[in-house]
Amino acid sequence: PITINDILSIGNYNNFMDDGFQITGDAGEELQMDPNAQLTIGNTVTATDFPTNFSVFDLREPSTVVYNAQDDQEIKGMIGAGNSSYWHLTVNYPAMFGSSEKTLVGDIKIRGDFSIHDNNIVDIDDPNDYSIELLGDWLNEGTFVQHEGLVSLTGTAEQIIRVDGANETFHDLTINNTSAAGIVIEDDITIDNDLVLTDGIIYEGSLGNEVVHISTGANVTYA
Repeated sequence: PITINDILSIGNYNNFMDDGFQITGDAGEELQMDPNAQLTIGNTVTATDFPTNFSVFDLREPSTVVYNAQDDQEIKGMIGAGNSSYWHLTVNYPAMFGSSEKTLVGDIKIRGDFSIHDNNIVDIDDPNDYSIELLGDWLNEGTFVQHEGLVSLTGTAEQIIRVDGANETFHDLTINNTSAAGIVIEDDITIDNDLVLTDGIIYEGSLGNEVVHISTGANVTYA
């Protein structure tokens, strides 16, 4: 492990890769990411966690956190105000074969895009069923295991749901997008339990035939 007894600051256009060594901070210290900085967590050998013990987070627009382990990995819960939540969040699998499961260990807020790359499984966690609040695009080339979790789309500009030609299933989905450009679904989506339409418009994507499927027994609620 590597211990940092001061602020951990990742500068513009720098990619801080832990290379399989767990980063541990000093209680009360700050983890700061400048615009266009990247933090890459884990490698093909070791699944490390998000840097531990830091108390203050300043993840500036548009920084990126990448969970990059070949083995299964935990996604840190982050829902703080201001810059103390994720901007872009990416899950990546660095090997050519196999797959890796990334499991939420808390609710998360993503102010930018959520990208799930090939051969990755993102698990919302059963029985905790954590929530995801997303202000950017949902870009899934892997697998999302929804259990009974809530995904909320709360952007102020166009948001895209793209699932690489597949169908994305959500247990609970809330639409609260204040932009006239709304939510663009580039692939079909299925709602298993509750679709809550607080604000916003759902548009078909580029093919013009994308569908929102409502499962038997599911509810649609209009604010």
